[in-house]
Amino acid sequence: MENHNLYHGPLDGFVARRDALVRELRSSDRAAATAAGKVRKPAVTAWAIDQLANDEPELIVELLAAGADARESQQAFATQSTDRDD
Repeated sequence: MENHNLYHGPLDGFVARRDALVRELRSSDRAAATAAGKVRKPAVTAWAIDQLANDEPELIVELLAAGADARESQQAFATQSTDRDD
């Protein structure tokens, strides 16, 4: 099992996947096993975004584009508001 597979799958199975990785690594690379054992369960939001990035990467592109559009709109509105105050 690779590290990135820890994050792929149900969140409630994260600890079991991490522990399985630690057991798998223990015989061949104790330092890696120790490092893997220190990996913490992600926050629900981070896990959800990771699942989306793995399963539907095109939606992440759309989400980032929507965020950029919102930022540009807010900046344009702020600039207009500042111009009116003068």
